[in-house]
Amino acid sequence: MDFGPVFEDWEADLGRTFLVGHAPDKQAIIDELEKVFQEAKRYYLSKPNMTGKELFNYVIDCSKQHGWLYGGPHAGHLIGVFPHEKHLGECPDNYICTDNNKPMNDLDVKGQKRHWILEVHLVESERRYGAFYEDLLTI
Repeated sequence: MDFGPVFEDWEADLGRTFLVGHAPDKQAIIDELEKVFQEAKRYYLSKPNMTGKELFNYVIDCSKQHGWLYGGPHAGHLIGVFPHEKHLGECPDNYICTDNNKPMNDLDVKGQKRHWILEVHLVESERRYGAFYEDLLTI
């Protein structure tokens, strides 16, 4: 489930994977999602001036350490004024990705703190199934 509630002019973003039925192998990947998320969040909070590229690479490595592939083109994005795609654009500086060499704690064009969503996309080694978790990184 991926929720994007809008509060007045501000958007939020929250995502979780749930399993319907009984499949221990699929439940195992779901059980790792929040662990990878929390490790990546702790890493970010210990070095908030890191670049989006650095955090993206950490999430990939952390996923591997937990026994999964990372399955997304990025590991999160800026959040704020709705809709963020229209206001922020598709610039790599707005995503936690390999092309973002800008410090994540840089201020926005209005001199305000930027807030980030961290996304974890885990995939099973043969790419038959995956799972997703996203939540606020900076708050």
